[in-house]
Amino acid sequence: MLKRTICIAISAVFIWQFYRLTIITGYHKVLYNHSPGPCNIAKGFGGEEDATVLSNGIAYITSGFHGNLPNNPRAGIPGRILVFDLNKREIDAGYIVANITIKDPSVKLESPHGLSSWTSSGGESYLFIVNHQQRGESVEIFRVQTSFNLQHIRTVSASQLGAPGELNAVVATGVNSFYVTQFVRFKSPRILTALEMLIPLNSVFYWDGDQGHIAASYILGGSGIERSSDGRFVYIATPYDNSLQIFRIASPNKPNQLEYVQTVAMGTSCDNIWRSPDGSLWIGCIPSLLGAYKLTQSTTESGPVQILRVTLTRTDPPFYAFIEEVLSSTNSSYKGSSFAVHHRGRMISSGPFSDVLLICEIRHL
Repeated sequence: MLKRTICIAISAVFIWQFYRLTIITGYHKVLYNHSPGPCNIAKGFGGEEDATVLSNGIAYITSGFHGNLPNNPRAGIPGRILVFDLNKREIDAGYIVANITIKDPSVKLESPHGLSSWTSSGGESYLFIVNHQQRGESVEIFRVQTSFNLQHIRTVSASQLGAPGELNAVVATGVNSFYVTQFVRFKSPRILTALEMLIPLNSVFYWDGDQGHIAASYILGGSGIERSSDGRFVYIATPYDNSLQIFRIASPNKPNQLEYVQTVAMGTSCDNIWRSPDGSLWIGCIPSLLGAYKLTQSTTESGPVQILRVTLTRTDPPFYAFIEEVLSSTNSSYKGSSFAVHHRGRMISSGPFSDVLLICEIRHL
């Protein structure tokens, strides 16, 4: 009787996990094409993964991300930061590659990933960039000297954070403080990496300027991260369960502690989150994780683009999330989306497997 009960329990767990994986792969989804206005594309370098926009309309985009993936055809793409002026309305208005000054020869922007910005009370702007190097994971902090010139001022290594595995996204909370998500805890063996799609083994780390802290644990594949306008809450995208997790910062005196508040079901795999000036969250999404996997293995595959806007209609929990699909496209020129940012009616999006930037006018939602 006991053996039968155990077998039934194991079978039930297996069936549930199989069903859940079927749902999150997006195999069953039907997508309809629409956009908020006319869209154009600009040629990229490949590996454009995340972006942020300063108040002056200058967008910064990480480029050259290739990740910890086997047989990745994009592994040789060099890391760059692209600068895009969203104030320009010309159809062919593109970007330039930022001039980066790094005095430490051991620091190289090999595979830039997550990106965040912070503007000090004195008006100085800083960029925080998750960097994957052969020597290890890190968050690099740059001062924006001019729109197109970045000066490296500090490296915060994963060992300083106490973060094993692979980092993903970052959100700045000050000139020298930030939260960063952990997407992969075990880089090897691959079986453990695969288990992280099923078991919440990841964490969120906080850097207070001097040391690292585990701010939250038991995250299922922590991806994009953003902070609320009032600085009281942190939002974390968890693509392996198609949700947006909301955490409360314990107190202004304890920013290194995040308390779980609520889960918002998104119905799709969300990646990077960018908070618009009006407080809404713009999220680049991956409708099909199965399609995303194919993109990691080939440069000829195409993938759908999905961009969502999430508006939380309450200032305190429980939150009601009003979710709008800003854009959905199965255009063969696109290869997925991992971010979306905008400024004064102009939006830009791309993804780590794409070699184009999608530029759209926002005329209706």
